[in-house]
Amino acid sequence: VWMLENATYSVLSPEGFYFYEKKLALNFIKISRNTLVNFEQIRRLETDFVYGVLLYLGDEKLPVSRRYLANINKKLEEGAKK
Repeated sequence: VWMLENATYSVLSPEGFYFYEKKLALNFIKISRNTLVNFEQIRRLETDFVYGVLLYLGDEKLPVSRRYLANINKKLEEGAKK
């Protein structure tokens, strides 16, 4: 397991990705099949001609899968209501 700016985990473990996805569900959100990010560390989302949507965590740019974009938008709306 490695961490990038306390925001992104890359997991190679016997428990598998699903284990960490459920364990970190409160603060982390899935942006692709194998990427979880700390929701509070998201700086912005931006459309990109090549990748579709990019998510910014500080200086890091990560591509967002269209499959998970609806979940991110939903969480952003919930955060805006608070």
